[in-house]
Amino acid sequence: MAWRLAKSLEVLRNQINAASPNRKKSSDGTIGDAAHSARASDHNPNASGVVCALDITHDPAHGVDAGKIADTLRMSADPRINYIISNGRIANSGAAWRKYTGKNAHTLHFHVSVKQNAKLYDDTTPWNLSGAVIKTPIITKITDVLVGPAVEEPMLKKGDKGAWVNELQRLLKIEVDGDFGPKTHAAVVAFQKKAKLPADGIVGPYTWDALDKANKPVAVVPVEPVKKYVYIMYGLGGRLFSAGMEDVLGANLRTLPNIVCPPTRQYYQWESIVDEIKNQPKNSKTIVIGHSLGAAKATLISDHVPVDLVVLYDLAGAAPSKVGKNTGRCIDIYDVIPDMVPEWRVEAIKGYENRIERWTSNHGHTGQDDSIPLMSKVVAEVDKLK
Repeated sequence: MAWRLAKSLEVLRNQINAASPNRKKSSDGTIGDAAHSARASDHNPNASGVVCALDITHDPAHGVDAGKIADTLRMSADPRINYIISNGRIANSGAAWRKYTGKNAHTLHFHVSVKQNAKLYDDTTPWNLSGAVIKTPIITKITDVLVGPAVEEPMLKKGDKGAWVNELQRLLKIEVDGDFGPKTHAAVVAFQKKAKLPADGIVGPYTWDALDKANKPVAVVPVEPVKKYVYIMYGLGGRLFSAGMEDVLGANLRTLPNIVCPPTRQYYQWESIVDEIKNQPKNSKTIVIGHSLGAAKATLISDHVPVDLVVLYDLAGAAPSKVGKNTGRCIDIYDVIPDMVPEWRVEAIKGYENRIERWTSNHGHTGQDDSIPLMSKVVAEVDKLK
């Protein structure tokens, strides 16, 4: 049958449209869908063919706050109003809100029904909105046109064809042929059931909104890169005999991304390194590098705290477990000219074979500037540590 919207509701809609010409209308509603026609609803035409209910979309970005307008209308005590529904609440004109128990909580819009009395529902007196709608300018700039207003999706049903059916099928992730046939109808019904919507196979504002949400890209949380804390120690004699530790190895390590490498310390400062490791951020990596007696203290550090990578240049002296019981991986570098590998050091490898790599150097007292190729290999090992 032919139908029309109650004139009073036309006035209300026109007032809101005049204040916010670019507002979204994706959840606007007048005549009901199949689900409404199956039950008593003011969205169904009355005996005179008049629909006495109106839904207005919540769009605060364009000045239309559905909850605020609903509250303003409620408090106006306009005699034309039968009831208002908004955000899970229902109220009669001028009365307090009470809980609404219907399936649709009306969070995407507010609903207003006018009384089934021709004198009232066709009363064209302007509504008292008392500033509830914030006026927004009409789009005039090309840049505004490019970003809004949003194109409103049409009501679709079985038998429809065209570009909008293509979009529907794309969102449903089914074959796209532009024909709303039996397969598309079945896919719509299945989706509506999953989304807990009335499964009538008709694609209206609620189904479009649910499809948009279901296809919204999942936000990818950027993964913070792992920070690597590198601690280097001089051997006996300090910088004089371990110059390469700071001048070459430390200088190059600090050029790598996500590296924290404090200035090289003396071997006897190993306890301060232990304290710093204990206070490192979680999920960070720890590297300890030592030369000569500093190498011995590196193994001592890894007896006290976990160390992901230990690099020993010319290990001298001893530590409780020789290698360090909390060592994740160890690179043991020693000179072959002259061969100064003590027997106890070979014995210390036993039981740690799966953690230790043995590197040799022909540069003499490794850790000096003339062992740059070897130091480059160490820098590469630190860089690839994950």
